[in-house]
Amino acid sequence: MRFQTDLPADTAIAVYLELRGAPQSDSNKVLAGLEPLQRPRFSHANDRDRRTVQLRPNISTHRLRLPGKTGADGFVQIFFNVTGPIPDRSPDVRKFAVGLKSIGFAKRSDFATRADIVEDLLLES
Repeated sequence: MRFQTDLPADTAIAVYLELRGAPQSDSNKVLAGLEPLQRPRFSHANDRDRRTVQLRPNISTHRLRLPGKTGADGFVQIFFNVTGPIPDRSPDVRKFAVGLKSIGFAKRSDFATRADIVEDLLLES
């Protein structure tokens, strides 16, 4: 997933995600990060830059904070790696396991905006 911000390249940011298991997910694990996930290692995935969550269909919501930096022209790219099979659920032929409920971002140095985002994620959803 990729989006553009109004921030200059190489700005330290925090991206906040709220994920939910899709109806056809089968307790898949999802590794998320702002850098390309080269050969992700799930046993070491919860370092400071990546997060792994276990999804359950339509039940659990997971809130993640992903630190990183903006890329060229202020772009932010979020990488997801889903493990496990994603079964077909007829008549729905879509193949996906992750539902994105909300997303927010702020400069890491902007504590007021970060607090507002966290309050919205915790109290409004």
